[in-house]
Amino acid sequence: MRRFHLAAALLAFVVGSPQLLALGQEKKGKAPDLVLVDENDKEMNAAMEKARKSVGDFLKAYQKPTRKQSQFAIKVGIKDGKKVEHFWVAVTKYDGKQFVGTISNEPQFVTNVKEGEVVKVDKDKIEDWMFIEERKLVGGYTVRLLRSRLTPDERKALDDSIPYKID
Repeated sequence: MRRFHLAAALLAFVVGSPQLLALGQEKKGKAPDLVLVDENDKEMNAAMEKARKSVGDFLKAYQKPTRKQSQFAIKVGIKDGKKVEHFWVAVTKYDGKQFVGTISNEPQFVTNVKEGEVVKVDKDKIEDWMFIEERKLVGGYTVRLLRSRLTPDERKALDDSIPYKID
C-alpha cells in the first residue's frame, strides 16, 4: 500500500506495508494526514506518468519564472531498505540532468533523509511536479487526485489550510 501523507499542506506519500500506522484520519472534518493508496492504483500511476511526460512544462517555467510563479517543487520516492517514502523537494537548481533541492516534509517512515536536507534527483525519477502561479496550483497531478478522493469536509479543510487554489 502507498501511504499519502499531507505534509506542509501538500499531499506526499509513503509506500510500505499495510501494518504501518495511518496518521490523523480520526478527526471528522479534518483533512487526513495520511491517505492509503494501493501501489498498483491505476489512477495514481497515471497521474505520475502525466507528471513525467509534462516535466518540460515545469522546466520551462522554472528556468524562466515570471513574477507570478513561485514554490517550484518536485516529488520523489526515497528508499530506505524495504520502505519507500515520497517527498516534495523544493527545487533550487537544475543542471540539465538532475534537480537539486531540499526535502520539504518531515519523514514519517524512512530514516535516511531529514526535512531540509539537500538532495539530488534525476529528471526521470520525479513522480510529480508543481508550482504556484497567481495563487493557483500548476501541475500537482498526485495532489489533485488525492484531493478528489477526500470527503467534502476533508477537501474543505485542505483547501482552507493552503494559500492557493486547486482547480
